[in-house]
Amino acid sequence: MNPLAAVAAAAGLGLAGFDPFGAFIAISALAAGGRIRAVLAFFVTAAASTIVVGTLLGETVHAVTAWIATNIVVPDPLRFGVQVVAALALAVWTVLRIRRGTRAASKDRRRTGAGIWAMMLLGLLWGVSALTDPSFYAVAALPVGGLWAMAGLITVWFLVSQSPLVAFTLVLGAGRRSAPVRRMTEFIGRLAGPSAVLMTVFLGVAAVLIAANAATWPITGSFLPF
Repeated sequence: MNPLAAVAAAAGLGLAGFDPFGAFIAISALAAGGRIRAVLAFFVTAAASTIVVGTLLGETVHAVTAWIATNIVVPDPLRFGVQVVAALALAVWTVLRIRRGTRAASKDRRRTGAGIWAMMLLGLLWGVSALTDPSFYAVAALPVGGLWAMAGLITVWFLVSQSPLVAFTLVLGAGRRSAPVRRMTEFIGRLAGPSAVLMTVFLGVAAVLIAANAATWPITGSFLPF
């Protein structure tokens, strides 16, 4: 593939994998009293782990995906059992969140800022979580030669898909007390409670959908098309 075409493809896939939640994590950490160095450590660790994982994945993704496609077939009874367990787990989680309440949890999070090591660990996990994004695999599957070329494409994908996090990290250069940073942290602070409620609703809806999908198999012999 032409280098420019590969870069354009990586950027396009970055748009497909656009994710503002990395910025949400960074802004929330700062709003909770975390230091700028800890937030920067989160960004650096997330970027580095994403690039390393993507580069290594690019060397094996074709063989691995081909093997999975031809050798792994999940039988319907097993799929049914997994979905029932997942639905029950999500339902229990939803009930616990409702009983515990969301305001107290959000207040507790605002009292103490995360340390630099905790943010580095979170950044590592955030970078590895790119493995759950189909667009990440698509970039790793681009036909380019060499580790450095693949690392460059993964970097482009990260910069585009995590552009809110990149932008916030650049804004941090103006300091915690700068107007843009202050507005962002205040905005996230106001969203903390409603966001927790939305998360609880999302978990409940997911539990219902998975349970409905599992329930169709004993009745119709097939699952819903999702």
